[in-house]
Amino acid sequence: EKDETIVSEAKALLKSKEFKFSEDMQDALKRRVSEVVNAFEGTTRESVKQALEKGAQEGWSQAKLKEELRDVLPKRQAELIARNEVHAGLNFGRYDECLRIAEKYGLKVELTWVAHRGACDICKAMDGESVPIGEAFPDHAHYHTDDGEDVEVYWEHNVYNADGRITNPHPNCRCTFAERFYR
Repeated sequence: EKDETIVSEAKALLKSKEFKFSEDMQDALKRRVSEVVNAFEGTTRESVKQALEKGAQEGWSQAKLKEELRDVLPKRQAELIARNEVHAGLNFGRYDECLRIAEKYGLKVELTWVAHRGACDICKAMDGESVPIGEAFPDHAHYHTDDGEDVEVYWEHNVYNADGRITNPHPNCRCTFAERFYR
C-alpha cells in the first residue's frame, strides 16, 4: 500500500507541471537566463530578462512568453527563446521534483534520456542513456545509421543543461527524460 501511495503521489506531482524549484535549480535557471540575455544589449536585454524572469515566476506558457518577447524581438527569435526556455523549465522542474520525491521516500532515481521523434544526431545517440540523478549524462555517445555506419557525437555540458544533468544539448532540443524510482 505504501508503494502505491508513493507511485500515485509521484505521478501527480510530475504531471502537474506546477513545480517549486529548489535553490539549486533556481540558481541553475538564473545562470541560464543570464546566458540567454547576454546575447542582447541595452533595453532589449532588460526587456528579455524581465520577460523570462516574470514568465518563470508566473508559470507562463510558451505562447504567453512568445507574445511578451515579440514586443522586443523578431518573431522567429521570440519563438525560439520561448520554446527553449519553457521546455527547459519543465525539464528542470521535473528533475527537481524527482529529487524531492526520492528524498521524501528514501528512494534512488535513475534518469533515462528520451529523444524526440526526428531528433538530431546528438539526441539520437543519447537516446536511452541512463544515469543516477545528480550525475551528468555522458558528453558523447555512438549510434548506428540506417547504413550501418557508427557515428560518434559530442555535446557540451554547460549552463543551458545544468552541467549535463538535464537533457538539453542544443537550442531547439525537445528531448526529455524518463525517471525510474527504486529502493
